[in-house]
Amino acid sequence: MKLPNMFKNGSVGNLLGIALVALLVVIATIIVLSIPTLGFFGLFSFLDKTGIIRIDLLDGAFKNFFYFGSVVICMYTIGVVVDLLFMLVSTILSIPFTLKVLVMSFFFQTIVATIIALGIIPTLFNRVHISGLGMLIIFAVLELISIVFSDDFKKLEQT
Repeated sequence: MKLPNMFKNGSVGNLLGIALVALLVVIATIIVLSIPTLGFFGLFSFLDKTGIIRIDLLDGAFKNFFYFGSVVICMYTIGVVVDLLFMLVSTILSIPFTLKVLVMSFFFQTIVATIIALGIIPTLFNRVHISGLGMLIIFAVLELISIVFSDDFKKLEQT
């Protein structure tokens, strides 16, 4: 049986990407399996008890979906803008693209996006109360997803 090409090249980028995708699949599976046990309201109460996020639900399911979808789109937009700003700055300053720069940009973008979102999200959406730790977790996951689906590791292999 032949292995796919992604397993033949044992570079750090490929292995890290595969590990991140596997981790995201495991986390998603745990969440999907726990929802029937906890229920959505049980999940909300669990997150409320831990202090990560508190959500004040609206009357209708469609209103809740639209409202929280808007929150997610706003957070994604903040992440994309911070990523574009970092790419612009790294291009202007001619920073060489290395694994060290990729890791530092991950932490920098996560922290900057969290700080920006802590100023914007509570102002625009007053029914969602997310702690700093919750925002940090959300943006770390968004950045990891962005890294997995981007071509950054191909750029690393070329340099």
